[in-house]
Amino acid sequence: MKSGFREVRLSELSDIQVEYFIGPSKTVEYCDIMIIKYSGEYGFGSAGNSDAVYMKAMGRAALEAWEPDAVILD
Repeated sequence: MKSGFREVRLSELSDIQVEYFIGPSKTVEYCDIMIIKYSGEYGFGSAGNSDAVYMKAMGRAALEAWEPDAVILD
């Protein structure tokens, strides 16, 4: 019996690359700042929809994992 399920991966949504950097604030003690750097080609018009979904999901995952006090999107 086939279940109809197939494996999926977030990376299938987009060719955008994402990198994360975290470090302390230089002006506020006990404040960690995260930089989320996206690179690659974002689709034009509705062709960018899956890129947007991927970027949002990866950004939310980083916020959940590291809980930074501030975020800079690059």
